[in-house]
Amino acid sequence: MKTSFSGERLSRLLLAAILGLAPNAASASETIRFMIDPASSTLTSSFNASANFSGTLIGNYNAAGNPGGTRTLLGAFGLCTSGNQPVPYTGHGSASGSPTTNPTGTFTLTLEPGGPSPHVCLSGLSINLLGAAMPTIPTNSTITYQGFRTCSPTGFFPNVPNLPIPLGDATLNSMTATQTFRNSPGTLTIGPPGVFAFSIPTTVTVAATITLGGGPSDLAPQDLPVTVTGTVNLTGATPASTLSLSVSIMQDQTTPIPGPQDVPFDLPTGLGGTAHLLVDISVDSSSTSVMATASSIAAGTHITPCLADFNVDAAVNSQDFFDFLTVFFANSPDADFNCDGTVNSQDFFDFLTSFFAGC
Repeated sequence: MKTSFSGERLSRLLLAAILGLAPNAASASETIRFMIDPASSTLTSSFNASANFSGTLIGNYNAAGNPGGTRTLLGAFGLCTSGNQPVPYTGHGSASGSPTTNPTGTFTLTLEPGGPSPHVCLSGLSINLLGAAMPTIPTNSTITYQGFRTCSPTGFFPNVPNLPIPLGDATLNSMTATQTFRNSPGTLTIGPPGVFAFSIPTTVTVAATITLGGGPSDLAPQDLPVTVTGTVNLTGATPASTLSLSVSIMQDQTTPIPGPQDVPFDLPTGLGGTAHLLVDISVDSSSTSVMATASSIAAGTHITPCLADFNVDAAVNSQDFFDFLTVFFANSPDADFNCDGTVNSQDFFDFLTSFFAGC
C-alpha cells in the first residue's frame, strides 16, 4: 500500500518528530487471515417459527380469464346465485426443523504469544452461516373460515375450525454473522511448539431472511454476545485454524404485515368435485427462533496489515486520522486500536504512531 500525497506524508513525519513518536518496533506478533473451508465445516441449527394470520379465500373465477372457474358465496347453504365473494378466515401456522449446512467466511487473528500474558486479537470475522444452501423446513397451517358455498362445482362448507391448508415449506434464505466492532481481544493458551488455543468474547451482528408461505421476511439484525473458541496450528506448510461459535436469534413480530396473495388452494366439496380457491394472507403476529452452532476449519495466510489505513480504503491520508478521531471521541469500541479491551489515551498514541509510520 502507498501513502497518498507525498506532501501529506512529509507533514506527518515532521509532526511525528516533533511529538517524539516513532514507528512501531518489531514484535513477535503474527497476523494471519483465515478462509473457512466449507467442505470441512458444518453448522447445526434448530429453527422454530409460528404465526397467526388472517385473510380471505375466494373462487378462482375470472370473467375474462377463467369464466368456468369456482365461485364462492357467503353462507353455507343457498342457491348458486351470481357473484364471487371473498370469505374471511383466521389461521395459525408453525414450522420447525434442524437443518445442517456448510458455512463459508473469513476472519483475521493477530497472535501475541510473548510477554507474561499471551493474548490474541480477532478482527474481520464475517461468516455466511448457510454457505451455498437454502434449507427448507416443513410447515403446518390451519384456518377457520366463515361458512360459505361454491358454484362450479357445487359445494357446501359450514364453519369448520382448524382446517389444514398447504402453504408449502418455509425456506431459510440467508443467515450471516459479522463482527460488530473492529477488534476483539481474547486469551491465548500456548500448547506444543507452534500450536495455540484461543477464547475470544466478542459481539456479532446476526441477520437472516426467511420465506414462509411464499412471502420473504427479513429478521431484524441483532447484535449478540458470543465467545469464539478454537485453535491455531503453525507447524504445517500453511497456518491452520479451527473456530467455533454459537448464535441465537429470537424475534417477535406484532405489527401486521402483508403476506402472499392468490395462493392456489384446492378444497374437496364432498360431492365428488374440487373447489379451486385463491387465498390471500396477512401475518398478524409471529415468533421466530433460530439457534445455530458453527464448527469451522480454515486455512490461513500471513499478512502485514496496514494499521494506519483505519477506514480500509487502500490509502493512508488525513481521512483515516479524522475517522479514528470520530470513533475515539465517541468512545466507540471501534477505537480500541491496540485491541486490549479498553478505549483510552494509549489507543490514541498507538494510532498516531502507526499513522505517522505509514505503510
